[in-house]
Amino acid sequence: MGKIVVGRWDCSYCGTKGIRGSERECPNCGRPRGEDVKFYVDDPKDYVPEDEATKISKEPDWMCEFCGSYNSAKLTKCMSCGAERGKSKDYFQVQEANREKESGKAETTENEFEQNHEKEEKYQHFESQQEDYSQHDFSSYNLANIFLNKKVIAIVLAVLLSIIGVIFLFTPKEVNMQITGFSWSRSISIEQNRTFHESDWSVPAGGRVTSQQMEFHHYQSVLDHYETRTREVARERLSHYEYSTTLIDMGNGYFEEETISTPVYETYYETEEYQEPIYRDEPVYAMKYYYDIDRYVYERPVNTSGNDKEPYWGEVKLNYDERVSERNEEYKISGISDEKEKRILEISVNFEKWNVLEKGQTVKVKIYKTGKTTLVD
Repeated sequence: MGKIVVGRWDCSYCGTKGIRGSERECPNCGRPRGEDVKFYVDDPKDYVPEDEATKISKEPDWMCEFCGSYNSAKLTKCMSCGAERGKSKDYFQVQEANREKESGKAETTENEFEQNHEKEEKYQHFESQQEDYSQHDFSSYNLANIFLNKKVIAIVLAVLLSIIGVIFLFTPKEVNMQITGFSWSRSISIEQNRTFHESDWSVPAGGRVTSQQMEFHHYQSVLDHYETRTREVARERLSHYEYSTTLIDMGNGYFEEETISTPVYETYYETEEYQEPIYRDEPVYAMKYYYDIDRYVYERPVNTSGNDKEPYWGEVKLNYDERVSERNEEYKISGISDEKEKRILEISVNFEKWNVLEKGQTVKVKIYKTGKTTLVD
């Protein structure tokens, strides 16, 4: 148990200061300690002799819920009015209840202050607007604000110009074109089956192995040995203790002085040995296969073309190791536009449309700014 220090309290009725904590009534006006009493310690500290300290209760006083007087924890009845202790609160419970009341009042006051401050700001803003409106014409005020924000206007104009440019670029011009000619081209791709000599770690489907042998595949990291090395390691150890004292309110007019010891550590370094693993790159071998494999590859085209309306596929003559791969065809019409500059146009169309069009026929076409020309359906 630490040393016992005499506490002090102030009378809230007559203002007497520094009353000894052991006194439960003010020596000046005779009023008992109130529920708002708070104990404190004077400097220098007034220590209670050890022989007397053992007689002092370590329990907090309790406050009579009938007359409001504080009583020693040793008493079961109020020494002022004789009422039973019952469920009367002790000193700390009374202090906690007071703090909760104060906290509630402070919160209410803060909320009221914020509400009043907000109302005041709104009122001042309204007054400022009224003053501006009285000094300037409303329409002139709006116009001035618009012109002040030149940056926003510039951005909006740039976006609008970009949109207009895109529309201009991708909006085609429709003109009439008189057909003056037709053209077509057809192509047949011929592939040849050839034998390729390849190698790999596995044989693909259709491959015919000609030879195989073990060859280097990759390196694998393998533990070779350990080497003893040293390193500095940080450690902590107890250096000393730092002592301080604190006063604990006992709630009965006295305080207990408690000594607190705080350990202080220091960092030091030690050299320690450890085993460092050393690895080596070990070559790994695997079976590699050499094989022949047949694949079809592009060999030649069979092309036909003309400037008439009689398209045909070229004659295909295949050798034993050849095959037809794919067929491609393209059909175009050409003509003169009815524009002032009379442009010569050439348009790709599908076979069905190309086949029904006639020379001298007028069709409607779209001409894009990019130079692309399409037939209007």
